[in-house]
Order: sequence, then C-alpha cells, then structure tokens
Amino acid sequence: MKRLNTSLKFSSVFNFHRQLPNRSFSTLIIPDMNESKLHINNYKTLLDASSKLSSPVKVLLYGKNISKETIKEASSDVSEVFVVENDKLENSTSEYLSHIVTILQQKENFTNIIASSNNFGKNLIPRIGGILNNEPLSEISKVIDSSTNTFQRFIYAGNALCTVKNIQKLNLLTIRLTSFNKKELTYKEAKITQIKEFDLSTVKSTTFVENIVAKSDKPELGSASVVISGGRALKSSENFKLLDDLAECFKGSAIGASRAAVDAGYCGNDLQIGQTGKTVAPDLYIAIGISGAIQHIAGMKDSKCIVAINTDPEAPIFNIATYGLVGDLFKVIPELTQKLKH
Repeated sequence: MKRLNTSLKFSSVFNFHRQLPNRSFSTLIIPDMNESKLHINNYKTLLDASSKLSSPVKVLLYGKNISKETIKEASSDVSEVFVVENDKLENSTSEYLSHIVTILQQKENFTNIIASSNNFGKNLIPRIGGILNNEPLSEISKVIDSSTNTFQRFIYAGNALCTVKNIQKLNLLTIRLTSFNKKELTYKEAKITQIKEFDLSTVKSTTFVENIVAKSDKPELGSASVVISGGRALKSSENFKLLDDLAECFKGSAIGASRAAVDAGYCGNDLQIGQTGKTVAPDLYIAIGISGAIQHIAGMKDSKCIVAINTDPEAPIFNIATYGLVGDLFKVIPELTQKLKH
C-alpha cells in the first residue's frame, strides 16, 4: 500500500502587524531542562532550527546548581551561554522563566526567541508574548527565509501547512521538533555569562507540588528509532503487554498509544501520541489496532516508515501507511513476534 501525503498547502501569506523597537540580529534558545539538566535530544533539534535563523545564536540555561557538564553541552555551536541560577528555577516554573526572558530581551533585543513546540514551549512562549505584546508563531516546521521572517507551520491538527510572514521585529517561535534534524554537538568554546541580578521574589507564580516521572528501561518516545503503538482494539491492559514482546525484537524501540487506549486505561497517558499527546517521527512506526483518527495522525505522520495492522480495510490509518496488513492483531502480533525472534 502506497503512503499518501494528505497535507494541504496554503500559498497565501499571513502577516502579523505589531511592531517592536529596532533590534540586533541574534537568536535565543530556551531549551527544555529537567532538574537543571538539558533535554539533550530536544536541544540538538533546537540547534538545527537556530542554524537557519539569525546569528549569533545564544542559549539561556536556568535552574539550581547547573553543572559544568551542562554548560559545556550548551556551548555547542552558540556564541554565548546565559546562566541564571535560583532556587525558584529548580522546577522550571514558566512564570519565573518568562519574567527572566522578557528582561533579557529588553537588554539584548533578540531577533528570534525559540523553544520546543511541546508542553514546555506552549506554556512559556505565549506568556513571553503577552508581556512583550507580541504574537507568537507556533508549530514552525520550516524556516523558508530568515531575512524576511517567512516560515512554514502546521495548522488544523497537522493536516494543513501554511506560509507565514511575520513583520514584527521579534519572532517568538515554538519549533516542531520532528520537522528538524538533531545537530551533533561540537563543544566549541562560548562566552559564559552568569546573571545574578534577577529578583524573583515579587513574581507571582504557581506552586510546584511534585514531579512524577514514569520510570522505564525503554528510550523516550521522542528519541526512539522504532515506536510500536497500540489502540482501543487491544481491549485490555493485559493485552497491551503484547507490544512489549514485539518491542524486544527491535533495538531502541519505545511503546506508544492512541488516546482511545489511554482513556480506556490500557496504559499511562505518558505514552499518548497525537494532537493532545506527544509528537514522534521515528524511522519505523507500527500502529496496531489504531483506526487513524486525525488527532492521532497529527502526532506520528512524519514517521519515515509506517506499518498499520487493523481488521478494518477501510481504516483511515491505511491512507498514510507505507505498508498495511489487514488481520486480527491477536493472531498477527504473536506470529510476527515469533518470526522476528528467529
């Protein structure tokens, strides 16, 4: 079965009109950080996106007791690393971070401020835009022309592409990570600027309660080369374990799920892929018992090879599948697992 490209392209250009004062040409990366450490795969992708924007590129590190190793990792292919350490930044609360970024912007006048188009970036970038009176652009999938601030972005749950020309003086962007490559770190020497003058005592913020992280010996969904996802057709959490047996046949594989499987309680919501879940683009995506609702497709359509297994030959998932197999998953999966093991 041939894979079909269902994305629509809009040739019209949307202009955003609000103006800001003159600025220097530079880009600031706000990376994903957890416990004062970089999410290295996301950072590599942001580096690739930033290489297509204005130079020089700078990065903001934030947290509590940031290690020399983290600063070294952040120094790759950037001209300057801003380091802000504060006890209140240990858990990356967006209210504190947006306050810091807006003050830094007033001092540095960046051309671009970018973050990942995930829960972190979608929470932070609009807050910065609200303070600076600037409309952010989300889900950027391509930098068409940085000199004219022309970008490509996804709309309508990832089913359409539009070209956007931003005529504001500042580009506030969330980057769709699956649309860019992971740039290898070169560990070049960069200027390290420690900033200590931020006063966060007057900033009103939500209260951090607890961070519950799911423990797994499998790689994260966003970095896995193979993702095996299950849907409602698996019928129970016990049956969902069939995916674990199949995943053992692929090195570096991760388990995912549709929202229907998560809502049914077959697995945790940290495995959900789709518009309201995670976005992945592995080398191989195996969709098992997933019908292919538009919301799920939005989160995995950039996968290089898509294999769909479903009893319904008219299931929408087959429209984007590279290979499709119509059959009962409870017969197909054990047989496939057995053959791959041998």
